[in-house]
Amino acid sequence: MSAIVAELQVRRIVAEVESTGRIARVVTILVGPGGSGGGSGDVVGPASATDGAVALFDGTTGKLLKNGSVLGTAATVDTGTGSGNAILGNDARLTDARTPTSHNHAASEITSGTIAQARLGTGSGGAGTKVLYDDQTYKTPSAGVMPQFPRVSGMYYSLIGTSAGFNGYGLWGATGKFLGIPMWLPAGSYDRLGVNITAVGTSTWRIGVYPADSTTLRPDGQTLMVDSGAIDMSLGTGMTVATVSLTIPTSGVYWVCALVTARTSDPSVWGFRGDSGLAYKTPWLGDANEGTARPRFGAYATGVATGSMPATCPTTTYQDILPQLHVRAT
Repeated sequence: MSAIVAELQVRRIVAEVESTGRIARVVTILVGPGGSGGGSGDVVGPASATDGAVALFDGTTGKLLKNGSVLGTAATVDTGTGSGNAILGNDARLTDARTPTSHNHAASEITSGTIAQARLGTGSGGAGTKVLYDDQTYKTPSAGVMPQFPRVSGMYYSLIGTSAGFNGYGLWGATGKFLGIPMWLPAGSYDRLGVNITAVGTSTWRIGVYPADSTTLRPDGQTLMVDSGAIDMSLGTGMTVATVSLTIPTSGVYWVCALVTARTSDPSVWGFRGDSGLAYKTPWLGDANEGTARPRFGAYATGVATGSMPATCPTTTYQDILPQLHVRAT
């Protein structure tokens, strides 16, 4: 091995040396007789060169050099984990999964996959019972979505009564009697609850409003929304009202109910009389007939406490003799 090394002749060493004295790069040309250096004789460089530049072979003879470029500081960066170091191929940071930190994306950046229901709107999406409205909230439509006239200020809302005035045949002839009718109320504010009296009676009523159960559309177990306070049924005929403050949050079916809180004699009012064959053909009431062919669509209970409207609607039965109750839009 030493004989081979001795035979080789080092013709020229070109080196770039930093100011610190550290050798950054060395180009060594070893040429020996018959060796792979491409022949014998000195390697010839250019007439002049750039200080600190790298020497490059010029052509394929292995004997000519030309001026190269200066490598710069990037060629001598140390490896390591610092901000100014170059990393090695086995650096752990190249293979670390690193869970991304919490961040937000604009909606326009979500272009694939399925978005969880909870990300679409506020509130619970339900189990197939709610829809997402244009205000980005989930709501349960009452009896489906149907065309409707807008709420009109000053208008009284109710179902159309079938009798111009009757005394209820005893259905509101005792304290604790509770009677209710369903009606469609557009969303908005209301300021009057009332009843249309055709003959006065010595009696005191209260009127309240309850939402409809989303499944049964009945008022049973629902929370009272407003209580009219005492309405004196002996003051005179015509529309007798109480001032209230009521907000209907979502258009739909609501129950307007009357409670007899005191009674000596019965008033006659506009209302619904359960004659055979009289059905109320509103879209959300359906046929509203039972096996007797009488339209028993209303709510009725007895023995209800009379201090105020029940905070929770009592359990009711169907009834077809009912007062026509009214709600006025603000």
